Amino acid sequence: MDIEYGLIGQFAERHMVYRITAPDLAPEDTEYRFAISPQTVRLTYTSTDGAPWTLYSLEIAGLRVRKDGTVNPASFSHVTRCYPDSEHFQRFKPLWLRNFAEQHRVPPAVTPDPAA
Repeated sequence: MDIEYGLIGQFAERHMVYRITAPDLAPEDTEYRFAISPQTVRLTYTSTDGAPWTLYSLEIAGLRVRKDGTVNPASFSHVTRCYPDSEHFQRFKPLWLRNFAEQHRVPPAVTPDPAA
């Protein structure tokens, strides 16, 4: 897991990157006309004026999946972004992704309080 922080005025962002093994995302779950094989999920948490961290978005990066279902190792990484609080995410994204977002809704306690 990699962690990054950014602070602009009273607005803070925290990025956490997890390496994952997960089922392929179908084309309707991505911004592309093809499926991707997830390799990492980058979570963005935000905090304004010292409020608790909240999960803002998930960016799933992975390699292109060929029509025969095999992963194309020569393809560059494709990224698709989704917002866990949107109705579309809750209704249409794969169950494993919704569960992952719910399990990571609150970042680990190793993060200092943004108000400190």
